[in-house]
Amino acid sequence: MLRKFCQSILLLLSSVYLLTVIISFGGFFSLELDLLSHFRMHYFVGGLVLLLLSCLLFHAKSLGMNLLGSILNLSMMALAIIPVQHNRETPMAQHQIYSANVLFGNENHALLEPLKQAPYDHILLLETGKKWQKEAQILKEDYPYVIEQPRNHGGGLLFFSKHKFKQEKQVFKSQKTPVELPYIWAEFDDYIFIGLHAITPLSQFASARNEQMDMLATRINAHPNHKFIVMGDFNDTLWSFSFQRFLKKAGLTPTGTGLLPTWPASFLPAGIQIDHALVKGFNHTYFKIGSENGSDHLPIMLSVQ
Repeated sequence: MLRKFCQSILLLLSSVYLLTVIISFGGFFSLELDLLSHFRMHYFVGGLVLLLLSCLLFHAKSLGMNLLGSILNLSMMALAIIPVQHNRETPMAQHQIYSANVLFGNENHALLEPLKQAPYDHILLLETGKKWQKEAQILKEDYPYVIEQPRNHGGGLLFFSKHKFKQEKQVFKSQKTPVELPYIWAEFDDYIFIGLHAITPLSQFASARNEQMDMLATRINAHPNHKFIVMGDFNDTLWSFSFQRFLKKAGLTPTGTGLLPTWPASFLPAGIQIDHALVKGFNHTYFKIGSENGSDHLPIMLSVQ
């Protein structure tokens, strides 16, 4: 009797699991359904647990459903990971970049001090207001070339570089919603760096986020002979239809596998990677996720050669 009850519960859970995995492929049809694609690593772990329980309870129907769900989920993960550049760290790196969503209300300004003598060529700070702008002035001695676009909300950006570049202050203005967000467009001698904090894809802002990414892809394609590095908080994962669409349209390649979370830093076992480093024209890259710094995001670092 107990065994049959457990099998019934297992069948219910297996049905929910398979249905969720199938619906998570619906990003092509709906921006809301695309949100389900962000949790493929969680589906992977859940699928393994359900497969184990199916074997222990000798329940063939549940086993088949969980096996099908796991294969579908893993196939999408594999298709997203295969193109990723994940080379080993090399001491010959030509450019090193640090990017961190510091969190608008974060008071841990001490995280700036170690960056002063760090070997980075560029530093990108996201969610920065006037206070962060003031505290970050200590970086200017070592990083004299600067773009400052602070905001009294989560959309501010600060960019510091050791190298001279063609400076442009850029602002994305949505045609569909009352959204205006700055982004960094810095043209160096041998590549263009883009730093951004993408719009959160919720409710009416979901279409604006895709509009923002389409705008960037169009700008990137207008410079076919340039190399690109694009970094920041994309509020999107490697697995989503919208992110894959952007990568394909812009011709960019991710450098992180999407398997290690960057948000929320307070509970990473339930986290997802929404901070990314993308490249175009670089053959050797090394992507790394940093340690907790008081923000709800972990910082990311990229080395390219």
